[in-house]
This record gives sequence, structure tokens and C-alpha cells, in this order.
Amino acid sequence: MNNNLGYNSLWNGFEKVLCLTLEGEIERQRSATKELCNIGLDKFQFFQGVKNNDQRIVKIYEQNNVFSFPPCFRCGEQKCNCDNNILIPSQVACFLSFLDIFEFAINSPFNTFLVAEDDIQVKHFNEKVLREVLNIEVLRELSFFNSEIPCLLSMGSPEPVKVYRELYWEKNKQNPSNYLFGFNKSFAKLAKDEFKKINTTSDVFIHRVLASKAISYSLSSHIATDYSWCSETIRSLIHPKRGYVTQLKDSNKKLIELKKYQEHIQKAIYVPYWISGIPRGGTKWASVIAHTFGIDIGHEELKSHGISSWMYIDNPFIKAPFCKDKYSENPFYIYSQKKILIVRPLLKGLGSQIIENEKNIQSYSFRKKIIQKNLNFDLDKIYCPLGKAIFSIICWYLIIYKNSFKIVVRIGDHEKLKEAFSTKENRFPIKKNEDLDFLYKDVNSGKKYLGRSYLKQDFTSEEIIDYIKNMPNNLSNCFNNFKEGLSSEIRDILFENLN
Repeated sequence: MNNNLGYNSLWNGFEKVLCLTLEGEIERQRSATKELCNIGLDKFQFFQGVKNNDQRIVKIYEQNNVFSFPPCFRCGEQKCNCDNNILIPSQVACFLSFLDIFEFAINSPFNTFLVAEDDIQVKHFNEKVLREVLNIEVLRELSFFNSEIPCLLSMGSPEPVKVYRELYWEKNKQNPSNYLFGFNKSFAKLAKDEFKKINTTSDVFIHRVLASKAISYSLSSHIATDYSWCSETIRSLIHPKRGYVTQLKDSNKKLIELKKYQEHIQKAIYVPYWISGIPRGGTKWASVIAHTFGIDIGHEELKSHGISSWMYIDNPFIKAPFCKDKYSENPFYIYSQKKILIVRPLLKGLGSQIIENEKNIQSYSFRKKIIQKNLNFDLDKIYCPLGKAIFSIICWYLIIYKNSFKIVVRIGDHEKLKEAFSTKENRFPIKKNEDLDFLYKDVNSGKKYLGRSYLKQDFTSEEIIDYIKNMPNNLSNCFNNFKEGLSSEIRDILFENLN
């Protein structure tokens, strides 16, 4: 590295050099140190970015400050061929990391900055040619030192670096490139002022959105790319790459990274039907009925026409406890215009719900956590099994209903379900009711928990009405609020024979 100390003066126009990294990414930090020091940037500082499970990321999703699918955030279409059509937590984390860099710049005593990512790759370095475009006089002519004019200098690209024997600055080229770029404090202030919501990736925001409002230049030939995307020799922290997995020699590490690659989701799936409800409330029945009409809807599994599962999740951080594929495990990435809600009357469903709450710990814990987060209601504060079952049912229906499951079908109503499946282009043939009635009675009957079946307790309408009437005031208020939040159609089915 000492042989390259003469390169230091090449970068005199940049008062502060930062390299974005994440805590614990030792391999990437070693690589970046070698790359940067080899070109004279030995006085750089690592800047700790935001991890994709940071509470800031969770909060920004909860506040709806991330562009939601549909449509695709890249092309604006509902159905498209984009490999990545939805902003995932790692992309949001990257975006926030660069916002943190701009905030750091605003609060620092420096005016000009150079930023690299920790997977930076520099090839065919040509000091002599670079001096012609990075010397102080040239940068001054570009208004880079002007504290009143936002200025951006892009020097990287996702494409491999080619040999360059001449370089010059091209104005307003706007090539998305976070690998290596310079900016001044005025540009950092522009970034802070312009940020309202995460509508795209950080590179597009910086090098297109912000660049269009600033003076921006790109080198005629880029001098830097990256190892994780371009050559796939360093693990990508955004989208795992097959090429990286293939070149690994360590078999254990290879299996770990292959699993990450296979389980990674970067594309939301648009399906004709999304069916949901409560546990033991008819989602399996709906899937079976769908198949009798030739509609491929999986139960707790994504199939070609959709999914039927009570485990709906409105964020990318919670995984479904029961699933058969990566999408049913991450329902946040499944979208449909036809969202069907299967409703089971309380009088018929309470016995099964008590068993589900008491014998299926994963199911209960999953619902309890989401109910507390969405409705600020703690099921554990209800000690009576009947009361807990009533609230777990009504709360879950309310959450599902609020997430646009507006097509309501009573469990067992084959005709209504068939109508929900029908479109102008596809009308399904009439099936004999006795066949469908048999399916309704047979589906999920005698469900086993850890290999054991439990006899459900039946309740009379008088027992349920009596419990509801004699609830403590605090519970009664919650109950009435939750009930009023449901549509009249859901209430009519849910409280059938209870008025």
C-alpha cells in the first residue's frame, strides 16, 4: 500500500471519504480496505449503515412510508416482467443508510464528500487520466466547491470496468451508481429536503431524482463497479446471487448461502384469488371447493390461481408459522384483486377455536402478537376460554377485513363461493349440492394436534349471549368497538342466532 501513497493527492478535492458498510461484515470491509487503499484512499472512514431488521425499517413500513405494490415501483405496471417489483427491507435499509450519510454530511464541518460501498471493485486504475478530471480546477469549474449549488459526481456503474485512456465529465447523464460518487453539502441538504417517502431504490433516488434537481456529472467511462452484483464474488446484502453460491468452496457455507438464495423474495406475486379467515374457519374448505371448479388454490400454499390461508400478514417482518413454500411463509408478497373472507358463525366455531387457542401454541402466539400490534389488545388478559375464543375470532376477522378482504362468504355457502370465483370470462358449471355438502362436513373434521384429537365443547346461544352481556365494562367497550368495525355482512354471519 505504501507504493500507492502518491495517489493521495489525486483525491484532494474530497474533504471526507466514507465507505458504507454494516456491522459485522468483515469480508466486505477487508475487500474495501484493499480496493480503496490501492488507489490512494487510505484515509477513508467506515460508515455504519442500517440493517434490514432495524426497528427504523419496521416503523417506516408501519407508517406506510414505503411505496406499496401494486403497481411495480420500477415500471408502474400491475403485472410486469421486472425481476424486482416491490421494495424489500434490505432495499429500504440501504436507502436509509444513504440518508444517514447525507445527515452526517450536513452536520459535519466539511463541504465535499466521496462515498464508496464496501463491495467496491476498482479495475484498470489510471492515475494520470484521472488527474485530468479530478484536479481542483476542474472540480471548481463543475461548481463542486460551491456551497450554494447542489452537485453530484458519479464515477461507478454495475457494468464491468473497461480500460480507459481518456476521461471527461458528462452533464446530466444520471446513471444510478452508488459504488463510488462525490457530492457536496448543498446536495446533502437537497436530499434531506426532497425525501418524503421511499418510492424507489437509493441509487435511483440519488442519481436520477436528486440529480435532476442538482448539477450532476458522470464520468464518460466509469472507474468502479462492485464485487457482489457485477462479478458475484462477494455476498450481496440486497439480493443473493446464484453466481456467488456456485463459486463457494466451503460446503457448509455453500449450503447456508444456497438456502438464503432459494428463500429470498424480491418479486411480489399477483394471483387471481386470496382467501382468508380464522383458524378452523373454512379456508381449507374453500380450497377444496375451488379445486372442484378446476381452480388451483392451495391451502396454506401458493398455487397458480392463489392461496387459501388464515395467516394473512401485512408486513414483511413476520413469517407465517404454517406454510409449504416461501410465499405462503411470507404472505406480504402475495397480492390479489379478489380477496375473499370466509366467515364462520360464532355459535358453530367457538368450540374449535378454544381447542386451537389451547392446543396450537404457534397459532395462538402468532395471532396474539398481530392482534396486539394492530388493535392494541392483549388476548392473554382474558382468562376465560370462551371469552378468549370470542375475542380471538372477532379481532382476527377485523384485521383481515381491514386489509381489503371485502368479498364475504359464509362457510358452507357453495353458491356464494362459486359466485365469488366467477368472472365475466369464466362461469363455473353447477355442481350437485350433496357432493359439496359432503366436502363441507368432511374437510378438517377431527383435526389432530400433535397426533391427538380433542372433542370440542358446544355452546348454546344463551351461554354465548350471557357471556357477552356480563363482560366487564372494559372488555365490553372493546368488544363493541371491534364489532362495529366489521361490515354488517360479517356481523350478520358471525352473530347468527345470537340476537
